[in-house]
Amino acid sequence: MNERKVTKEDSLTPDVRFSLADNRHSKEGGLSVVQKEENEPVGKMLWRFRKKMFRFGFWDEIKKRKFYTKPTDKRRAAEKVRKLNVKIANRMYQNK
Repeated sequence: MNERKVTKEDSLTPDVRFSLADNRHSKEGGLSVVQKEENEPVGKMLWRFRKKMFRFGFWDEIKKRKFYTKPTDKRRAAEKVRKLNVKIANRMYQNK
């Protein structure tokens, strides 16, 4: 990925792009890309890029990886979610 700094002059050019490698969510060869629209401020383009990353779950993944989670804690959390789902399913089944 070719990175460069955004300058004030870039806000005047229509070919400014922000991208992030993400193979799971994009059709553009593994990049999530935001193209600069004509007469669009760089701040608005960055806002669209950030919004796109939220939709893809990128920030959730960053939060998850911020601290190490032991395998036993992962299993406990998964078991807790599984029990909750069973409880909800039973409740819905009993109401019918």
